[in-house]
Amino acid sequence: MTDSWSEDQRRHFNKRLPEYVNMYGVDSSFHNAMAGSFLDLARPRQGESVLDIGCGMGRASVPLLQAGCYVTGLDISGPSLDALIRRVDKLGLTEKFDAVCRGAEEIEYTKRFQLVTGRGILHHLNDPVAVIRKIRRALLPGGRAVFMDPNPLNLAWIPYILFHPTLAWSIERRVLRQTPSRTIAMLETAGLKRIRHTYAGLVPPPLWGRVSRAADIERRLVAVPVLRKLALYLLVSGER
Repeated sequence: MTDSWSEDQRRHFNKRLPEYVNMYGVDSSFHNAMAGSFLDLARPRQGESVLDIGCGMGRASVPLLQAGCYVTGLDISGPSLDALIRRVDKLGLTEKFDAVCRGAEEIEYTKRFQLVTGRGILHHLNDPVAVIRKIRRALLPGGRAVFMDPNPLNLAWIPYILFHPTLAWSIERRVLRQTPSRTIAMLETAGLKRIRHTYAGLVPPPLWGRVSRAADIERRLVAVPVLRKLALYLLVSGER
C-alpha cells in the first residue's frame, strides 16, 4: 500500500507537471554540466542495463540513453513518465527505454541491473535505507548505484525551495536530512560497498553558458576541500 507521503509526492508532481517540463525537460548549460558530473561518477558503458529511479523529466535517463545504455525509468507520476516517453521518442531512443509507473518503495525488482541511478530522489523517499536495500538486491554482482541529491550544507536551498513557484517545502523539506555524512551512512547501512562521493555545482547556475571557462572553474573549486562541501549537489556511489 502506498503511504500518505508517497501519495503527496505523486499529487504534487502530477499537478506541477507543466512547470517541471519547463524546468527539466529542456537542455541548459547548467543542467548539462550537472549531468556530466553525474555521468563521470556513474561511468555508464554502452549496452549496460540501467534502472533510473525517480526518473522524472529524464535528467539521468536521457544522458544514459545517449551514452548507449538500456534504461528502465521508474517514477511515481504517470504524467511525468508520459512526458519523458514523448521526449525519448523525439530523440529516437524509444527502443532502448522502458517506463514503469510505480513508487520506489512499492516495488520488488525481479530484473537485475548493472547500474541503478537516482537524481534528486533520496530526499523524496519515506525510508531511503529500505529502498537502497532493494536497489542493492536489484544489482548484478559488481553493479553500481549512483545518487545525486541537493546538498543541504549549501543554505541557498532553503530560500530556493521556499520561494520557487514550482517547488513546495512540504514536498522538499526532507532535503535537510540528506547531509553528506548521513547519505553516505545510508548507503553503508543498506549494504553497499566501496562508497565514493563528490560534489558539483559551485559555479552559480546563471554563469553556465555565459562564462566560457565555467567548467574549468568548477573543477578548480570542487578540488578545494573547504569549498566543495558547500556545492549545490552531493554525488555518492556504491557497489554491490
